[in-house]
Amino acid sequence: ILEGDSLRKWKQLTLYDIVEYLDEKVVDRLSFNKQEGTVVCHPTCSTMKMEQTSQLESIAAHCVEKVIVPNHHGCCGFAGDRGLYYPELTSAASAREAGDVKTYKDVLGYYSTSKTCEIGISDATGAPYQSIVFLVERASRPQN
Repeated sequence: ILEGDSLRKWKQLTLYDIVEYLDEKVVDRLSFNKQEGTVVCHPTCSTMKMEQTSQLESIAAHCVEKVIVPNHHGCCGFAGDRGLYYPELTSAASAREAGDVKTYKDVLGYYSTSKTCEIGISDATGAPYQSIVFLVERASRPQN
């Protein structure tokens, strides 16, 4: 149990999800070198529940010309660590999204917001998903 100064400091903390943090604290402070091409974004369950899918798309749109969120996006079924033990959960939960993703051509990258979801959706789709932070970093690097 926190008391005294520790409790006061705890109450002063502001916790952010990565989408909210990038959107509210980072994107406006950077200069972007928008790349030609398309990226695919997988909104996680928490991204959808917090109604941040459009923010995720907006962040990616600062970086590239076109952003795709698959029509059949949804829970990847990884469920924390369950996908490590029961990969068939992820395979079944992501089958329709995987079908969408496999139709996209000439994609520059695949992005999401949670390492476990990135593992699950990568396995389900065969596409190498990584954190949206990597896209933001690459697109905001100074040009030489």
